[in-house]
Amino acid sequence: MSLSAASLLAVFAFSNAPQSLGGDEKNVFSKIAPSVVMIVGGGPAALIDQRGWFLAHKDGLPQLQAFLARDGSGRVLTLKPLSEDDVTQLVLLEAIQGWVPGQASPVRVADPGMASVKNAKPEASVRLIAIGPNGPFRAEISEGNRIGITGPARRGVTLNELRYESISPLISGSLLFTSNGELVGVFTATLESVNQAQSFASKAVADTQNIARGGIPNSVSGGQGAMLAPAPYGPQSMSVSYSVTPDILARVVNGFLSTGHRVLHPTLGLLCREMPEGGAQIFSVSPNSGAQLAGLKPGDVITHIAGNPIRTVGDFTRAVLKLRVGNQVEVRIQRGTEAKAVPVRVGS
Repeated sequence: MSLSAASLLAVFAFSNAPQSLGGDEKNVFSKIAPSVVMIVGGGPAALIDQRGWFLAHKDGLPQLQAFLARDGSGRVLTLKPLSEDDVTQLVLLEAIQGWVPGQASPVRVADPGMASVKNAKPEASVRLIAIGPNGPFRAEISEGNRIGITGPARRGVTLNELRYESISPLISGSLLFTSNGELVGVFTATLESVNQAQSFASKAVADTQNIARGGIPNSVSGGQGAMLAPAPYGPQSMSVSYSVTPDILARVVNGFLSTGHRVLHPTLGLLCREMPEGGAQIFSVSPNSGAQLAGLKPGDVITHIAGNPIRTVGDFTRAVLKLRVGNQVEVRIQRGTEAKAVPVRVGS
C-alpha cells in the first residue's frame, strides 16, 4: 500500500519536515522514504539491494554487533555490519531479521558523471533533499569536484561542498538525494578540505578541529572556523559540510554489491605536497606500495601520470582516482636534474 507524504513523515517522526520541505520536495521524499530505514540510536540507511543490504555511514551506527532499525511503514528490522570501506567510512549493512524481499525498491545511485554536480558553483548550485537522524532537510551542492582527504585512511578523494539548513547539528551520515530521488552522496564529518599550498599532513589537525567545532576548514573559508552567512535558500540559515562525489559513491556501492563486498580505490601509495614552480613533490611513500616497489622516493617531483600533466596536488589526486587497480601506469618524475619515466603498479 502506498503511503502519503504526510503519513511517511508521521511514521518517521520527522518533526522538521513540514517546515523544511515544500510540496514538490515532500513528493520526492515520499518516493525515497520507503527505501530508507532509521537506525535506533543512530542515523539513516538506504536500501541498495533486494537481499536486504543497506548503505550507511559509520558515524550513524551504534557501537553494537547488531542493532534495530525502523522503515517507513513502521516495520522493525535487525541489521548487522557486513563490510566497511575505510576510505569513505561507508558501511554495508545486512538485514538478518524482519526483511522481506520486495517490500521496498533499492535506491538509485546518481550517474557518476553527473555534469550538473561536477560543474556546481555557488551561482549554479544543485538542490538536494537530505535525510538525517532528525528528519529530512534541504541541502545544496555549492561547489563540486573539490579535493579532500579522509580522516582515518588519509586518502585523497574528490568531494562536493554542501550547504544545508541548520535544523540540527546531527548531520553526519545524512543521506543526500537529487530532485529525481537518486542517491548522490552522504554527509560526512571525516573529510577535510585541502589547501593546495600546504601538505596533507600539515592540514590534518587544524581542519579536523574546525570541522568538529561546526566551522568551515580554513582552506575553504579563509578564516578560523568561520560560518557562512545565512543564504536565501531558507527558511533556515545555512551551514557547510562535505560529501564524496557520485563517482566515489558509485565505486563504493558497486564494491559492496560485488563478491566479497570489497571496495577497491586506486592508489599509488604516495602523499604529496605542492611545489611553487609546479608539480607534486612526494613527501611520504607507503611501505610495499606500488610507488615504493617502483623506486619512487621522498623529494621526487611528479610531473605527469599516464600522460596527464601534474601541476598541483589536486591534479595528482584526480589523476590517481581515474586509474584502474592492478594496472601499470607511467609516472614521470623530476629527481634533482634528472627526468625519469617510472612504471608503477596501481594498488588499492
